[in-house]
Amino acid sequence: MIKQVAVAVALSLTLAPMAQGQVSSSQNGVLNQNVSDLWWVPTESGWGIQLNQMAGTVFATLYVYNQSGQPTWYTAELTAQGNGVYSGPVIQSNGTAGTYFGATSFDAGQVTRTTVGTMTLSMQTNGTAFLSYTVNGVSVNKTIQRQTLVNNDITGTFQVQGNITASNCTSASNNGTSIGTSTVSVVNTGDANSAARQITWTFPNGSTCIYTGNQAQGGRFSSLSGATYTCSTGETGTLDFSGLSSSNGMFSGSLSGTQNSNGCSYTGGFSGLSTTFGQ
Repeated sequence: MIKQVAVAVALSLTLAPMAQGQVSSSQNGVLNQNVSDLWWVPTESGWGIQLNQMAGTVFATLYVYNQSGQPTWYTAELTAQGNGVYSGPVIQSNGTAGTYFGATSFDAGQVTRTTVGTMTLSMQTNGTAFLSYTVNGVSVNKTIQRQTLVNNDITGTFQVQGNITASNCTSASNNGTSIGTSTVSVVNTGDANSAARQITWTFPNGSTCIYTGNQAQGGRFSSLSGATYTCSTGETGTLDFSGLSSSNGMFSGSLSGTQNSNGCSYTGGFSGLSTTFGQ
């Protein structure tokens, strides 16, 4: 039953807006989650970087100002180095001229591309990233974070599958990895502007776990820190959910937790589909 509870914990991630591309450990999930998003420094509004990831490649668009204070932009193609680190060359396109955007046709021959430096993006365990780049010998180092546009609405009913590992349990027989599919119901327990969420996770055998906490949004991902839970089996505890997202009826996320009545530490992830999407 403990292993079933572990699965329930993971699946309950659907509680908050969740994310695609998570891995099985919460810490590693933060480091290796898809970095696609708008990124910025909140106290430096006016410049930023947009990242678009496909597999282990990240295309970066950096919009900044040059030495004369004029708007300019650079691109970079970064490849995964492991453990949440991506690096590659910085490219300047058309340093002086290009086809006017309002022209009736685009002259690709006017486009020139020059390598002007390098860029490294290092994901941090708190969800921020360390950005380091050089352009023509000038070095820049910034700690950046995802820019939030809207909060995700993930209320509904979902079929989800989790891959959860229980370790350091008081009883060693409860240690191990579980994979299973169940039903999750997500509701907003406050008013329309409330961040309070409650998930009810129902096992195939009818046992349930209920998780409650407040959703925090960071860019396209959400987190639910310190969510408390109780289960019909008698288990209780506290879990942190990270890298949570919802898009087009798909759900995924990661979790970690060390405080529970069985002494277990849980890490893992889940993915699933809305049972009503497209209806």
